[in-house]
Amino acid sequence: MLTPAQTFINADRTALQEWRVSSEYKSYILNYLSRLPVSMKEREEKSCLLMYLHYMVILYGLKVAELKKKGIYLNILPILLVD
Repeated sequence: MLTPAQTFINADRTALQEWRVSSEYKSYILNYLSRLPVSMKEREEKSCLLMYLHYMVILYGLKVAELKKKGIYLNILPILLVD
């Protein structure tokens, strides 16, 4: 099972193009993904931080009523909350 950050680590130009077209991630995140370091350790660290930022942006955009719904976090953060 891939963690969310591994999706970013393994991203290539084709994946970035698809994400730009589909608007799956914010342009700020995609710009940083196109400039990830070559060193694997640094790449993993930046990828984790960018995925964290992505989730924070999603949560910030939710309304209070949506945040109070039961199970909303499982839809947004499925891999992070499951053992």
